[in-house]
Amino acid sequence: MTDTALTRDDLTDAIVRVTSASRTDIEDSSDLLALGLDSLGVMRLVNELRVHGLPVTYQDLLGEPTLDGWWTRITALLRANPHLAA
Repeated sequence: MTDTALTRDDLTDAIVRVTSASRTDIEDSSDLLALGLDSLGVMRLVNELRVHGLPVTYQDLLGEPTLDGWWTRITALLRANPHLAA
């Protein structure tokens, strides 16, 4: 991920980087913990998301460890803070 606006594809790519899963393994409701996401991977993702200005926490990501759950959280943050999408 970069400093530009975050996309769902960016999030999927980040998940692939920190798990043993392939892009095709990651479905919208896949349990990312079952796909190999560990606590260190969650922390790496939190840091990557914070680079985008998203105020997510470790607990936010573990609360619903699915692509859909995370994207729902991210889009809610973007709606509440439109300047984050720039």
